[in-house]
Amino acid sequence: MIENNELAAELAAADEERLTALSSRGLFKRAVKDVEDMTGDYVISGNSALVKMGSEKCIIKAPLESSSCTCPSRTVCRHLIGAVLLLKRELPPDAGAAVPEKEETPEPEPAKPEPCVPEEERPVMLSPARVRAVRECAGQVLKMLGGLLARGLIRADASAADELELAAVSAHAAGMAEAERLIRNLSKRLNDCTERRASFDAAAFTRLLYGCTEAVRSLDREEIAEAELGSFRAEYEPCRGTLTLLPLGIRDVRGGAYVGSTYYFLNMDEGAEERFLWYSDLRPTFYGFSPSAVPRTAVWGLGNPLRSMMKSRMTLSGARLCGSRLSGSNSTAVISAGRANHDCPQLRRMIIYDYRELAQRLRDAEEQPFLIRIEELAGYGFNKYTQHFGMTVRDAGGRSVGISIRYLAETKQFIEDVEKVCRRMKNERGVWTALVIGRMYEGRVVLEPVEFYSYIDAADMHRFTPERDTDEEEAVYARRLLRHLAELEEGLVRTVRSGLSTVQEDNGRLTEVLKGTGMTSLAGLAKEYFAAAGAYRHDIAAGGQEALLRLAALLRYIYAAKSRLGMISAIYEMEQSADADGE
Repeated sequence: MIENNELAAELAAADEERLTALSSRGLFKRAVKDVEDMTGDYVISGNSALVKMGSEKCIIKAPLESSSCTCPSRTVCRHLIGAVLLLKRELPPDAGAAVPEKEETPEPEPAKPEPCVPEEERPVMLSPARVRAVRECAGQVLKMLGGLLARGLIRADASAADELELAAVSAHAAGMAEAERLIRNLSKRLNDCTERRASFDAAAFTRLLYGCTEAVRSLDREEIAEAELGSFRAEYEPCRGTLTLLPLGIRDVRGGAYVGSTYYFLNMDEGAEERFLWYSDLRPTFYGFSPSAVPRTAVWGLGNPLRSMMKSRMTLSGARLCGSRLSGSNSTAVISAGRANHDCPQLRRMIIYDYRELAQRLRDAEEQPFLIRIEELAGYGFNKYTQHFGMTVRDAGGRSVGISIRYLAETKQFIEDVEKVCRRMKNERGVWTALVIGRMYEGRVVLEPVEFYSYIDAADMHRFTPERDTDEEEAVYARRLLRHLAELEEGLVRTVRSGLSTVQEDNGRLTEVLKGTGMTSLAGLAKEYFAAAGAYRHDIAAGGQEALLRLAALLRYIYAAKSRLGMISAIYEMEQSADADGE
């Protein structure tokens, strides 16, 4: 029973209308379904509650907008809505009644001891000495990143990447595992820039700079929990019982900083939270691996490389998982193997027949694997300007989506194999299924192929209902906002390239346009950033750190807005393609 009056009143006021306003109607319905057969597993501490939702943990606070979840979602997720629904079942009958005003001479009551959070749930806080070390390191890193922004990529040389590597060493010494990983990744991308590699992408570098800044900035405070520093090694949790895997395909990585393969599997346990599992043997090329060689990985006690077992259904004992990633631990063993049958109910129930679901599921994720049904191949070919091989495929409703492969010397053979599939697909309508990696880009769903199957029967066993309807007016408005966001983001990327010391563009017009579209908060963040950038140019003693923090706040808004608006735009574009095809 929830006895804290403030939390109880907040939960009592959280009716369907309010929870729908916090998220969406579709998300609310999904959360209701999730908790139908669940019992509340929670701990109350003061005016907050720690609720377990499967593998995720939610902290529900008053007001509800300040609640948080351990899942990757940047917005109110189904776990938070489900946690609130579970807690509402624990409310006393008179919850939500108006709290009487304090009397002038209140009757003293004996203080009730609040329930203690179990030891295993209580966060381990850093000692004052470690907090000082972390904050000192965080301050040094932010100063270094501010200096990088001030100089710009055009003035960066090899020593800049080396400085970041030294910063990563300092982060390691301070125990900042997640910050170290991000700083090292930033250093590698900066090295690509200074060596003028064609693979360098300034927009991707800017996103990584933002992520690194946010991670380090979040540690510059007086109280820090041990868990917030991250782990130097992936923490794998043992699976209960056995784990049966159906191999789906392999994605090879050649050239660049890494070489190896990612192996994709379907978890045959339909009650599992993670259905798509993967194992990766990627290795940095600087360890001595040839950029063109493929590591021959043997794991799980197999006498043969894993690649040779990708046509066999395998049952593992002692399997360990970190999210959807499989461990190659020696404690895991293959206890049985047999012929893989992809034309099975477990796989058919995972196939997406309505491409709108791709946009909806990619709203809060950077990328995900999917199985999609291809009703028709609308076209394919090679774009010599972008150096990409592309396919346009349609679902049964006529909605289209693009599949793309970047041309490299290492992907030439794969592209040739996909071209052969395309020639067959033109004459074989409605029989193909594909394993793809999906992501959202500029308001469109973009897919990268991993494997194609022509022998899986057409049986729409996968049910999908859109969270919300998208009308033309809303979609046009979303696209308009996306164009403004893209223009603003491109300007910020140009600043990262040229540096703060270079005379910047006049962004007053864009700021006013953002105000005119109703995005006043974004316009305010943009104005603050431009002011900080201008202050650096007019004060030689000013560092770039203030502008860096303003840049991170602005990019946080842009990325979140693009994620939400991108889904609306992508779904509408698919529906328009279906309407055009029908005409």
